[in-house]
Amino acid sequence: GGPGLLGATVRFDTLEDAELQGVRVLETFPNSPAQRAGLIPYKDYLLGTPDVIIHELDDLVELIQVSMNQPVSMYVFNADTDATREVVITPNSDWGGEGALGCDMGTGLLHRIPAQRQPRQVVPPPAAAHGYA
Repeated sequence: GGPGLLGATVRFDTLEDAELQGVRVLETFPNSPAQRAGLIPYKDYLLGTPDVIIHELDDLVELIQVSMNQPVSMYVFNADTDATREVVITPNSDWGGEGALGCDMGTGLLHRIPAQRQPRQVVPPPAAAHGYA
């Protein structure tokens, strides 16, 4: 590895079994980092950050340990909207409750990302936007 001509590092990660990855938010506690970040119980799944994919709970635990008291941009999938959004959460142990995020989480068979309800449609931009006639 190492930087090449582009000065970039390419990271390969497979999306195989992606529906088995991530951690489901089951409950957020009042005034917790999870609640302040807008996480929605039973609907949100923590997927990762721009640098880390959460394959299992241990990945999240490690991420939180190295990110204490620092804002973390995290990708979150919502089952109701069938979309992923980015939230900023600051793990800390001083919010007045248990845990650094202040939420209950679940993994495994009962907490998988649900199957897509409808196929996503990609709408191409109008031809005029590209300068075509």
